[in-house]
Amino acid sequence: MRILLPTHAFTDSPQSGLHTVVWYTARGLAARGNSVHVITTWLALENETIASLRKQGIHVHHVAQFPMHNLTKPLALRCFLTALRLRLTQRFDWIYVVDPARTPFHRCKLGARLATRVLAPDTPEVRELLTTGDWGYDRRHKDEEEQWNYRRPLWYRFFSVLADAWFTLLPVHHNTDHADLVLCQGKETLKYWKTRVRCRTVELPNGVDAELFAQPFPPPRHTDRFVFLFVGRIAKRKGIFHLLEAFKTLRRERDDVELWIVGKGSEELTAEAQRYADEDPEHVFLFGVVQRKEVPAFFHACFALVDPMIYQGFSTVCLEALYCGKPVVTSRFGGTTDVVKDGKTGLLVDPRNEEELLLAMRRMLEEPQEAQTMARRGEEIVRSGFLWEHVTGIMDAAFHAP
Repeated sequence: MRILLPTHAFTDSPQSGLHTVVWYTARGLAARGNSVHVITTWLALENETIASLRKQGIHVHHVAQFPMHNLTKPLALRCFLTALRLRLTQRFDWIYVVDPARTPFHRCKLGARLATRVLAPDTPEVRELLTTGDWGYDRRHKDEEEQWNYRRPLWYRFFSVLADAWFTLLPVHHNTDHADLVLCQGKETLKYWKTRVRCRTVELPNGVDAELFAQPFPPPRHTDRFVFLFVGRIAKRKGIFHLLEAFKTLRRERDDVELWIVGKGSEELTAEAQRYADEDPEHVFLFGVVQRKEVPAFFHACFALVDPMIYQGFSTVCLEALYCGKPVVTSRFGGTTDVVKDGKTGLLVDPRNEEELLLAMRRMLEEPQEAQTMARRGEEIVRSGFLWEHVTGIMDAAFHAP
């Protein structure tokens, strides 16, 4: 089966959740015998080459080198025109738009079937979470967060004009429009979209790369304290500043704790997080961005993961922590609750409530046996059904279904 993946970024060393999904989707589908064609407007390969990927069944069509935070309409149009050229010589069975984006493929499927991915129900409650407060701040400061404050190149501005005209003539209202398959992150999302689209819907979580976590790596820091770990972008929607405030309160109570932060954000927000570290340099540590192969060492060295993102489709870092047998504290909003059951496989909180974060961390410390019991239950669930081989198996079965 020939599958087309148009995307804004493709890398074999992913740092973000979306980059991770795109990479393991392409690799997993190719490993199952499919011919995967990736059209990307930004490419970064550290361990592979275009030639080595081709031998694995992944054909990369690199049409630009322009970083953006998603598949914007101009980038989507450029990907579409490249796909149109490829269609002159080959036929695709599926087009899978992994980015939650509206694209020309939604109106012109080039003789293929269209699969899209949705991350959340489109309810008033979820819309409010994703457009106001911390999420609203990040949406208004997205370019600063990504450090993309430069002038758009001429070709991008040209495609912006073309894209405006295209979507005026052929409007797309939602990324599920005209889809033949909608892949839903989590049971709640599946339940919502199953009654609102006319095509097939399939539940699709994220996964863990077992090979990555099998590689030994020295711990980032030796300590006898209880280490709470945060892995992700330093951004308001990630709940990191609510976590820092809760940890500051926890530090007034005890000296045997540390907070490790892996990731970065905009200069402004990274500097704000650094101020917390400067106030308590022996207990709060910012490690910045680390190579993908170094991440497992942080999970193995920590006591517990705190992932306080306000809302997310499905937290990969929670899966990775549980895979390593580490207890987790995470948001009660989003698809991650399919795996993290409150009091059974982790603790769920409203990340905007610093008192709830504090109580959850305190409970982990005061009841370490309970924390480890929850972690073991979660580990069994993740290892039995949430590896990337399981996830790509779901995708492959969905694409081959009649």
